[in-house]
Amino acid sequence: MPAVETVVIGAAGTGSRLGVGIPKCLVALDGRSIIDHQLDLLADVPDLRVVVGYREEQVVRHVIGRRPDAIFVRNPAYSRTTTLHSTLLAVRHLGDRPFLALDGDLLLEPASFATFLAECAASGPPLLGICRASTDEAVFVTRRSDGAVASFRRSPRGDFEWCGPAYLRREHLEGGDGYVYEALERFLPLPAVEVVAREVDTPGDLERARRWLHEWPTR
Repeated sequence: MPAVETVVIGAAGTGSRLGVGIPKCLVALDGRSIIDHQLDLLADVPDLRVVVGYREEQVVRHVIGRRPDAIFVRNPAYSRTTTLHSTLLAVRHLGDRPFLALDGDLLLEPASFATFLAECAASGPPLLGICRASTDEAVFVTRRSDGAVASFRRSPRGDFEWCGPAYLRREHLEGGDGYVYEALERFLPLPAVEVVAREVDTPGDLERARRWLHEWPTR
């Protein structure tokens, strides 16, 4: 049995800060798209849901080539909504079953992600994935002595950022406004596990991620 049964990949946004003219999930690193790297890690997940919007046909065509069983959820309002709205669209009929939410612009080191999934199975939701701060426009976290996330902030910079993986139930997002982390503020403190990851939002993030990819200990 897989550690996580349902995964939602948010891939609807325009990626305007990156400015490459294609969905961020299709940006290539080491000759393969970000979502290809993600799909490698999610091969045994039976319920894979991908939220699409901007240039959705490109994303659908690409993912179907790897996962013909994937469920695609359209977000026609992608240009004026956030990943919170996209994720809620994907889980609106899921009931109280837990799910793992991932942003489509996130590159995850396989060994640390496997550890995160194992902790999801062991502890259950909610559980956040945080990483060492590296991105240009990070959401930083303050941690308690037990490792739980006590707060989110945009500034000042800190040592850790929330990079997006979140093992949740629908109730953790419903009724929230703005971004996913803003919806989760109502439930703080929240348990967290450190993962090795890089989010790609800006050209600087992309360049660092390309260099970092070759430093993975599993390569």
